[in-house]
Formats: sequence, structure tokens, C-alpha cells
Amino acid sequence: MNVIGTALNKVTKPLRNGDRVDRWNHKITPYLLFTAGAITFTLHYGGSPMHCWPKGNWDSPWKQYAADFCFIDGTRYVNTSELLPNRHDLEDMPKMNFYQWLPFIFALMGFIALAPRYLWKAINDASYLCLKECCDMAVDKFRKTTDASNPALLPMYDHLLEAFERKHPETAIVNRSHMNLVINFWNRFISNKFLTLGYLFGKVLNIIVIFVLLQMLNVYVANQRDLDFGFNVITKLLNLQTWEHTGFFPRVSICNFDVRIKGDTEESTLWEHHIAQCVLVYHMVVEKVFILIWFWLVAVQALNFYSLAAWMYAFTPFSSWNYVDELVDYCVLFPRDIAPEPLAEIKAKYNHLTTMLDDIAEHSGKYKYDETFQALKDEYDEEEAEYKALVERQMETRCTEIRAFNSRKDELLSDFLKFIGSDGILALRMFEANASTRFASITASKLFWKFSKSYKAHSEPETPKSEETFS
Repeated sequence: MNVIGTALNKVTKPLRNGDRVDRWNHKITPYLLFTAGAITFTLHYGGSPMHCWPKGNWDSPWKQYAADFCFIDGTRYVNTSELLPNRHDLEDMPKMNFYQWLPFIFALMGFIALAPRYLWKAINDASYLCLKECCDMAVDKFRKTTDASNPALLPMYDHLLEAFERKHPETAIVNRSHMNLVINFWNRFISNKFLTLGYLFGKVLNIIVIFVLLQMLNVYVANQRDLDFGFNVITKLLNLQTWEHTGFFPRVSICNFDVRIKGDTEESTLWEHHIAQCVLVYHMVVEKVFILIWFWLVAVQALNFYSLAAWMYAFTPFSSWNYVDELVDYCVLFPRDIAPEPLAEIKAKYNHLTTMLDDIAEHSGKYKYDETFQALKDEYDEEEAEYKALVERQMETRCTEIRAFNSRKDELLSDFLKFIGSDGILALRMFEANASTRFASITASKLFWKFSKSYKAHSEPETPKSEETFS
């Protein structure tokens, strides 16, 4: 149980370098399986999973002995519409003893469901890009404060820029020795896609694992040997076919056993053969657990196929272009509003002075009030006109800079996508899924403007600033 407790602690830890479907695979599914294991374990060792119908001359110890022995040794299912076979035919029938292992089978299934998570963790640890640490920082430092200028985030921005620059094909170190052709090929074409390929492989592994879990559910829980992932069992259960006709999760089974007793002399031993009919109360719960887990796994499998297709599309050039384009535009300002006082503040000031004039009118007379009011109104009209003129000039500047930016953006964005590669797209989408779209946008903008200054400064006109200044 300590092993299961340790696994549950691992499961409950936040998974911040994956999407929602990953959480359903790597958190909810193992948790559900471990819970099923705990329930069956409690019924197995803490309750009375089997009750046997004894002969009339059996006293209480014999009844308990029969129930315990039959549960441990296994029972045989005989259709209730058939005659009870003789002893030899009964012994030739296969035993049902799979239920003895159900708690451990569910625990094993839970560990299997965790396997892709640990593989993805190992891929992250071996990668040049510390994606997990960046996602943790994005959640801890940004989502709680929504402050992108937080100095604690600057090392993350620097790490991303340095990692992309180091793995960029144009800046990657190339060894021209023939013995290092494989290493060069890896560095130029695979290394900068290491996380992407690993993540997609993890998505495929999720699909394989769910198929394995469905078949284990069919073989070790429903006691079927067909390679149909439990569809036959679930179909008959949904059609309300009872266990008497299907044999799935039988409630009544037959147990036969021999008991040694002393003979007439001390040296002699006799064997008495007994047959008992037993009720498997255990199977009532196991059947419901099977249905719940089966439908959950099928639902998760459907989402796995959708998620794999969605991520494969997300890494296509067309989708990557549109995604980064939206992120960069989201945080572009052309420029900030530099008006000395916003119009709302001017109006508030005017209303405040009008209230003060009402007090003046009560003590100084109407003529003095009208004179002062007209002077203040003229001052307000002048400030309002200056503010509107300033806004119009800013809008003209904004439109000019937008046109200049758009004329160069496509070329810059094309080079930027090559610079960050598919791993950069993966990182930005992870930031969006775990922190927020705003953080992903700010990060993309920071990297984009820094890239523009580093690689295009000699031919680029002055570019607008992102929402936050890159430090």
C-alpha cells in the first residue's frame, strides 16, 4: 500500500508541461485505477467477498473454512440452467481465480497509465530546452501576479532565446568529419525538434497504453480471452443480458474440495469430498467498476486521437504561422497613449470645479458665478481640443507604424519561425495551456523583437515595441 500511496502522491502533483488531455491520461486515469484497486482491496481483505451455502450438518467453523478455501483456491462457473456435472467433469472445468488478483491488477494498470508521463519527464530532462521549469515559472510567477515585467521571469526569457539560438540550423556547430555525419544530422535536423518529436511520441504512446488497459480490463477483470478490448462484454451488459446467460461476472459458482479426516485408527486418514455452491458478492461491485473504467478509457481514447491530430496540425507551417502571428499582434502597441491627461480625468476635473462653483454662487452672487464659470468652461474646451488633436496625431502615427510593421512582418516572422522551430511552437502552446494566452503572447513578442534586433537590425526600419520591454 505504501507503493500505491507514493504513486498517488506522484499523480496528484501538478502537470504543467502538458495539455488537458495529458492530465486526463496521466492524472485522472491512474487516480481512477488506483481508487478501483483500493475499493477491491478493501472488499477483498476487509469484508466477506464470498459466501458459501453449506450442508446442514456443517457448523460455523466449517462454513468459514469453505468460504475461505473456495475464495483462495478458486471456483467454477456452471450455467444455472444446466445440470450440475459429476465430480470428474467439474474438475476438468477451468477455475475462476482471477478475482483474487484484482486489487493488484488495478494497481498495475495505474502504473502502466503513468508510464507516458515519466517518459515525457525523461525527455524533458534530456532536452536542451527546460520546458518543465519554464512552465512552472510561468504558472508560479505570472499567473498569480499577471506581471510580465517580473524580474524573476527574465532568466526564463534569456534561457529560451539562448536555447533557440544554440539549436538554430544556421548557428548550430557543424563538424565536417565523415565520422560525425550522424551527429551533424542530429544537430541540424533532429535536435531542434527533440521535444516536438518526443511529445508526439508520447501522444502515440497514450493511445497504445489505453488499448493495453482496455485489453487488460477485458482479460483480467472480465475474465475473457477475446481480443476485442471488452466490446463484447460491454455490449451484452448494455443489452441487459444477465450473468446467468453470459457468464460475465457470475454471482453464483461451484466449489469442490476434499477434507482430510481421521480414520478408525490413528494411522489411517480418510478423504471426504464436498461440493459447495458459493455466492460472489464481490462481483456485484467489480461489474460496476468495470463499466465505469471501460467507458472512461474509451472516452479518453477518443480524445487521444483528437489531441494527436490537433497537435500534428499545430506543427504545420500554416498553423504555426497563424498562431505566432496572432500572439505577436496581441502585444504590439503603436505606441502607448502619451496624452498628459486622459479625457475622462479632464471631465472629472471639470465636474469637480463645477461643484465648487455652486458653493461660490451661494456666497458671491450670480454675476461672479457666471464670470468664473465661463472662464473655466473656456479652459476646459481648450484642453479638450488639445487632447483630441493629440489623439488624432497619435492615430496617424499608429497607422503609419502599422503599415511599416506589416510591410516587414512577414519576412521577419518567417525567419523567426525558423529560429524557434517546432520546439518553440510547443513551448508557446504549453505556456498558453498552463499559464494564459497573455503570457504566451508576451513571451512570443519579447523573443520576436529580440530576434529582430539581433538578426535584422541592419536592414530593418524602426519597429514598434512590444507591450513589455525586453531586458
